Amino acid sequence: MLVHLRRSKTDQDGAGMEKAIPFCSDVKCCAVKLTQEWITRSGLKTGPLFRRIDPRSDAIGDKAMWPHMVRILVKEVAEAAGVEPEQLSGHSLRSGFITSAAQAGKSLDDIMRHSGHKDERVARGYIQHGTMWQNNAAAGLGDKEKK
Repeated sequence: MLVHLRRSKTDQDGAGMEKAIPFCSDVKCCAVKLTQEWITRSGLKTGPLFRRIDPRSDAIGDKAMWPHMVRILVKEVAEAAGVEPEQLSGHSLRSGFITSAAQAGKSLDDIMRHSGHKDERVARGYIQHGTMWQNNAAAGLGDKEKK
């Protein structure tokens, strides 16, 4: 799925960017399949993908969802999953993606291209914490040599 972002955290000026979102083999967490399902169920044809929903009627509006709703929704879903909502934020999604990509062996360049990071030091800040146990230089140094 190709997604056009008009503005993002790393594009405050609104130059816009496109992100390629691949299919996932697990249907329960495949962003492409879940987005297709949302479009089908909602009947959306044009306009913003994520829209304001009237809490009284559950009617889908024409205008885009407010940015602060991401924070609220992340906390609601976390609580429903049994995770303390105070531990998560919208930023947790970004951080979790970067950490997971690094743990899966994705290159820094590929991670930065997807996350929109322009500064390697900032991107590495996520990666170093997320991969500190992988290929740890200190692992096994005190072990007795096996013969």
